[in-house]
Amino acid sequence: MQMKAAQDIQSFVERVRAHDTEFYRDHWGTAQAFGELPPVSREDFRRVPLSKRRYKNGKAMVKVIRDANGPFLSEWAADDIREELYSVPSKRPMVYLSNAHESLEKGAWCRLNGMPSLVGEREPEVAAIEAERFRIDSLITDSTNLPKLRSYLEGRKEKLATISVLDTTFDIPTLRTFDAFAHTVRLVLALPEVGAFAESTPDAYPRFRVMPNCIVEQNGQALVTKLSDLVTPVIRYRFECAEPLECTV
Repeated sequence: MQMKAAQDIQSFVERVRAHDTEFYRDHWGTAQAFGELPPVSREDFRRVPLSKRRYKNGKAMVKVIRDANGPFLSEWAADDIREELYSVPSKRPMVYLSNAHESLEKGAWCRLNGMPSLVGEREPEVAAIEAERFRIDSLITDSTNLPKLRSYLEGRKEKLATISVLDTTFDIPTLRTFDAFAHTVRLVLALPEVGAFAESTPDAYPRFRVMPNCIVEQNGQALVTKLSDLVTPVIRYRFECAEPLECTV
């Protein structure tokens, strides 16, 4: 790690530590150096109410995140949503995600970036009809929902500009078959509470390029840090991945 980058990281950590909100300060205890900070996880977010994890106020979207261990709240400021790299600019993107909260947020991401978008209905047949009427030119989806649109994509006369698949696990043999339907298929490592932090393609997998202002550590466990002043900062956040990934800047 270059000295300037290390200084920027430590400065970010100290700014979070000095904040009136005590979530990270209590979690870190006496640890000082970035590499010594105890990782944080979904269980920590679930255990601590959102009101005690809030590091800034303002116009924001609150969403419920659920997994097998129960729900918790995540809050995202509009400015922070806009800065995410969920997809690339296009004229008529379609959002088709398996989670309704995520669909609304990614639809907001499109609007905040000046892109009129279509948030597809849950039923694939209805979503396909809407996509045809809207004349979509790109797709923001996940590993669960993308296969549901195969028939629609097979029937298109033109390729989409991009298909961005937001997830933490990817069925590469299946995803390679979608190369025929888009000029670019992007694999985007993303979590609802973290945002996007690395990207790849089916051919490059498992090599990922870490996104700007993000750090991914893999030393026996996968950790992500975002050097951004989020409502709840993401610092050494543990995430699950099906297999070891090669993450480079």
